[in-house]
Amino acid sequence: MEIMNGLGMVFALLGAAISALLAGIGSAVGVGMAGEAAAGVVTEDPQKFGKVLILQLLPGTQGIYGLLIAFITLSQIGVLGGGADPISLAEGLLYFV
Repeated sequence: MEIMNGLGMVFALLGAAISALLAGIGSAVGVGMAGEAAAGVVTEDPQKFGKVLILQLLPGTQGIYGLLIAFITLSQIGVLGGGADPISLAEGLLYFV
């Protein structure tokens, strides 16, 4: 039964990691696609660099949101604040979902 006590924390940590990972992957794909399009636009008209740069930064914010959710999750389960209390399996699954 001791294994079941640690599964809540495992699922909560997996939820935090997956939120940061998927947001980072999506952000990287979006920045890459925007960068490809921006390269073509700036090649045609270098004066549009500032406008294109803003459009390329927008997908990058999604990765920041994912990291924010991961840090909030880690803070709520007590990993960042120290003194992590035991988390039940149901609570861990709620953080995971």
